[in-house]
Amino acid sequence: MLRTLSGHWPYYTGSVQQDTHTCWITQNSYLPPGRLDTLLAYPRSNQAFSTAQYRDALNLVGLMPLADQLEQDIDWAQQLSGGEQQRLLFARLLLNQPKLLLLDETTSALDESSARALLRQLKQHLPDSAIVLVSHQTFLREEAERVIDLTGYAPAAEHLPLSEGTLHAS
Repeated sequence: MLRTLSGHWPYYTGSVQQDTHTCWITQNSYLPPGRLDTLLAYPRSNQAFSTAQYRDALNLVGLMPLADQLEQDIDWAQQLSGGEQQRLLFARLLLNQPKLLLLDETTSALDESSARALLRQLKQHLPDSAIVLVSHQTFLREEAERVIDLTGYAPAAEHLPLSEGTLHAS
């Protein structure tokens, strides 16, 4: 579903209109080697934000020790733990301020209090953004305005007719 909403999966029935700045972050997002400020700014240029903005975003997600390494060009995927990588992606969201956030298991490497805190940061600092979160961390239900539980969901047979407006991803 998130692939379809993000525009990365064309195999569905119905229609999806994407008229807003959307950001899709997967559980195992790719962090290429490069400058930290470039990774944080993506998809924008690293000059799109000031040093103060980078520092603020890193502070909000608990990565303030990295604030003095913005110009370092290294393999951050090798340097950072899984939880730190997920925090870095939350900092990217705070900087870029997308209107639709599609988050797929983006807190899976974090403990409960950290995961809750990061989601609260997004809600506080991006109040006009919609967040769609897919997670197996059931405690995050308490952070949601609406929960759709797909436990035990079995997809319908592939060839059954779908009603108008139904989104069906294969």
